[in-house]
Amino acid sequence: MSRMTYPYATAPPRPRIPDLPPRATEYHQLLRGPRHRWWRPLLSVVIVVASLLMVVIAVSGIAAAVVVGSGGDLEEWMDSAASGRMSPSAFLSTNLMLAALIPVSLFAIWVGHTVDPRWVQSVTGRFRWGWFARCLAVLTPLWLAYLAVGTLVDGLPDGGRSADWVALLAIMLLTTPLQCAGEELLFRGWVLQSLGSWFSHRWVALAVPTVVSCLAFGAAHGSSDPWTFADLAVFAVTACLLTWRTGGLEAAIALHVVNNMLVMALSLALGGFDEGFIDGDTKGSPLAVMTSVVIMAIAYALVAWQARRVDLQRRSTPQIPPPPVVPLDPGPVHPVPPVPPVRPVAQPGQDGGQAGGWHPPYGS
Repeated sequence: MSRMTYPYATAPPRPRIPDLPPRATEYHQLLRGPRHRWWRPLLSVVIVVASLLMVVIAVSGIAAAVVVGSGGDLEEWMDSAASGRMSPSAFLSTNLMLAALIPVSLFAIWVGHTVDPRWVQSVTGRFRWGWFARCLAVLTPLWLAYLAVGTLVDGLPDGGRSADWVALLAIMLLTTPLQCAGEELLFRGWVLQSLGSWFSHRWVALAVPTVVSCLAFGAAHGSSDPWTFADLAVFAVTACLLTWRTGGLEAAIALHVVNNMLVMALSLALGGFDEGFIDGDTKGSPLAVMTSVVIMAIAYALVAWQARRVDLQRRSTPQIPPPPVVPLDPGPVHPVPPVPPVRPVAQPGQDGGQAGGWHPPYGS
């Protein structure tokens, strides 16, 4: 008989390393957890730059193909886009490029930091739609009043309504919210979390990415005018502080959506749609910057007030790290002895030789 041995015990599967730090953490330091390495933000930057280049090439190529396929003049379309005139095709291409920042930012967090990208949305790991709606409800009346006062002071813009206002309005309603979300995910979400993971001190981890966010956000709009740059910086600082204070991107996206949608809707109705976009020729003023400081301070105060009212979660829930994996000791291995054959036991009144065995047939 062959010798049998006990099998070795198998080790349990290795537990997954948590995404977040084990303690309750603010939004801008969520990536400073067990998976953090000093080189991950650098890898994330490379991923973002490469992805942006691919997005620009892809969207520009598709737009050019559509223009040529529809019988349009490609050179005229390129000159129109370079001059700052927002035709429906140029407006759609711009918004789609900026909306593509959503997957770009999520991909950079996922691959560069090996963290579930859902944590870019908020400290709860999801987009808090109820809180987003509350921010929209609070900020919309403020912006309506702000635009009404601005229109009364500055007067109506020169020029009439755009001939393509219906198409522009449809594109605005369908794509501008995505454009705003894309910019916030990149300039607030990815910048705050990726760069914030480099610093252990919470205030340094907030201040440095906020400065970088302001510089990148201003440079992306293409204006070299210092007052225009300062105006954009005020918006960027407010969006960063709202993200930090509320523990997510919902308030910053709501601020961006309310501003862009209402300003564009007003310019489509009254004229001056092209002038509403910032380019290299845009000129600001000290008064515009001071006005932005006041309106953004009020917006921040309103959102912070609502966050206190609903007791909004602004730190992550502590994650317990997995216990260390200890390999099981199988112990000594012993051979199993062979089992001896069992002889049948004779029953009373039976012949021991035939007990439990064969009986001759009757009558033999």
